[in-house]
Amino acid sequence: MSLFKVSGPEPLADGSQLLILAGDLDTRGNKLMERTLARLAERDIRRVTVDLDRLTFISRSGVAHLLRLDDEDREAGGDAVFVNIPMSVRSVFRLLEIEDVIAVRDATAADA
Repeated sequence: MSLFKVSGPEPLADGSQLLILAGDLDTRGNKLMERTLARLAERDIRRVTVDLDRLTFISRSGVAHLLRLDDEDREAGGDAVFVNIPMSVRSVFRLLEIEDVIAVRDATAADA
């Protein structure tokens, strides 16, 4: 069990804002994720790159937060891209069949 943390947003060269998620995104991390989504909306940040490399676990409610981020950004004319997805998280994405719904890349614009 690893405490959930969010770093960012930080600007990237491609104009998006980088969020780094770390630890276990489960029911205990939901409040922090909700506050993060609200903060992004308040600042009108609609192009987000979400680095999942340090995410060790994701629950269904955690996946729902990522899908909400993706949906809200698209509705506002932006986008969310999910990068550096660990195998444990990728297997959850595959099980829930969302890899074809969200934008997935191997690295952030800063890494490319």
